[in-house]
Amino acid sequence: MELKRLFGGMALIALAAACSSDDTAIDRPDTTKGAISMQAAINDGTRVSFATAGEDTKGLKVSWQTSDCVTAFAAQGASTGQFAVSNISTDGHSATLTGNLSPEVTAATDVYAYIATSHATKDGTTVTFDWATQSGKMDELGNYDILTAAGSYTPGSSSGISMSFRHGMSFLKATITLPDIVSGSTATVKLKGTGLGNSIEWDGANNTFAPATLGDVTLNSVPLSGTTLTFYAALYPGMVTDLRADVTVGSISYTDLLVTKNALLEAGKLYTVSRNNTELQDLAVWTDDKAWSYTYNVANYKIDMVEKVPAEGSEWLTVTSDGQKVVVSATANTTGAPRQCTLSFTNGSQTTIVDLTQIEESDFAGDWDMTTFKLFTSTGSTALNTYDNKFSTSSTTPPGSYDMTVHDGLDYGNNTELYIENKTGSTATAYEGLTQAKQTATNNLCINGIYENLKTEALARVDHSSLSATVSIFFDLRSTTKAQRLYTGPYAGQYAALMPELFDTKNNTPWATAGFIFKYATIGVNDPNQMFWYTGKVEVNGHTTTVRWINNTSGYQTLSTSTNHKVVGLQIDRYTGITMSAATLIRQGTTTSTNAAWAKVYQGDVVMRRTASGYKEIIGGGAAQ
Repeated sequence: MELKRLFGGMALIALAAACSSDDTAIDRPDTTKGAISMQAAINDGTRVSFATAGEDTKGLKVSWQTSDCVTAFAAQGASTGQFAVSNISTDGHSATLTGNLSPEVTAATDVYAYIATSHATKDGTTVTFDWATQSGKMDELGNYDILTAAGSYTPGSSSGISMSFRHGMSFLKATITLPDIVSGSTATVKLKGTGLGNSIEWDGANNTFAPATLGDVTLNSVPLSGTTLTFYAALYPGMVTDLRADVTVGSISYTDLLVTKNALLEAGKLYTVSRNNTELQDLAVWTDDKAWSYTYNVANYKIDMVEKVPAEGSEWLTVTSDGQKVVVSATANTTGAPRQCTLSFTNGSQTTIVDLTQIEESDFAGDWDMTTFKLFTSTGSTALNTYDNKFSTSSTTPPGSYDMTVHDGLDYGNNTELYIENKTGSTATAYEGLTQAKQTATNNLCINGIYENLKTEALARVDHSSLSATVSIFFDLRSTTKAQRLYTGPYAGQYAALMPELFDTKNNTPWATAGFIFKYATIGVNDPNQMFWYTGKVEVNGHTTTVRWINNTSGYQTLSTSTNHKVVGLQIDRYTGITMSAATLIRQGTTTSTNAAWAKVYQGDVVMRRTASGYKEIIGGGAAQ
């Protein structure tokens, strides 16, 4: 059960309206004839269901009032009468009442009685208790209680009638925090739920109850302070499920605010519940591929709208509310690829957004597309100080080069299928291009397809705490024997090596004026640390994962400690043998040509993109760089 106990004792609560109340159709007892003394007690029975050790277990306190009236019926309804309080015990739980039965009882009989209130109406021996409309105030709870008792009476006996009244209602204290501050000092609260009753009939002739009439309960004068309202209600015992409240303050209304999901209410007991409907914090989380859940410890939050982006294939991320808490959960990611979903849910007045990405290093294995600017240099030279000025004019910049959107079908002249496998390679220490920090790491990826069957070592790193991931391609330029033999394709039998494509900035000419002037990364480059991680940033959008090695004007990656050489792409050189040198370098023309193109160069925004099998590709964009 979700309800909690109310700490401490409440003030004394009147359990019945005054006999002389204008709102109560109760006859005054006639004591001109032989008065009958009634010794009556009210069963305490109000200890809270979930008492915590060390805390006061007293909940609702009850007491007789001098204005209370009791209506009694002789068995079978042969006689009836009213009894008024004449004396109350010190603790308030027992009282002596006097009255009479009419017609006068001449033989021993059972007697049934109820304490009359303004919400109990009598028609013959049938009494209707109606609590459909209440004030919602603590000090008026007794007006809606059902208190009945059974005893016996023998004419002429000095002991009179002795009986003990028991509560027929449960009591609820509920605090609801609204999502907004509204203007007003009171609110109207309509309670509704499955199993909720609002009236019942009692037959005083034989002390039996008919089934309760089900229906809403309206509280008309609930005090409101800022965003918080607290109300008290008398509810009929039994199982009540999905108890909700419609709250109206002036022209502002909130509907279906959860009070409690399931409650087995017991007569004579007081329950409390608190429901907070204040704003839930948005959440952005990266996790590994295990099943995941996050709990908002809030209550009074009814989810009435859920939206997922992307809508297709995002059933793995869900949100539920049980009345005590809101739980966002995700199933384990067994797709073999990263995935992301943005979940938004609302209670009708406030929307919460959860952005969840499931990703780990092993998710990069599989087929990828690579999109880049495929540019062949028109002239080339092994001399370090010779530049290819063709790329210094803006007219050679591929269209859309500064639109950071991955366009479906637009490949800037190159669309290459790559295959990545999880494969542990060698451990090396190298400079990481984005941070310029020297790091030691072990390759965990092998990329196939950048150039023929060249095996390119790479490293995937996922940092869940910073919501980021990178893929770095490792360039090892320390040795002149790093070329790898190509076994298939048009260049089978030759050798190839992966190199960084450089932009020389030593002339300090602004790129916007001079354009890109590329310098080829031959083995003779003057750099003391010729090991480098060329790093691309990972984005996950729905079912599509994208890695971008961004070529922009402010975030160039630098070849280790060099101050002049910025990395702006990938270059694959072909050689006649495993030794990489100007003498063995194969040019696009003939091997003896001194003025021909390099074998292959990827320049500009190098992009790898992968959409999980079976899902529509998500096109993601960003600001121009």
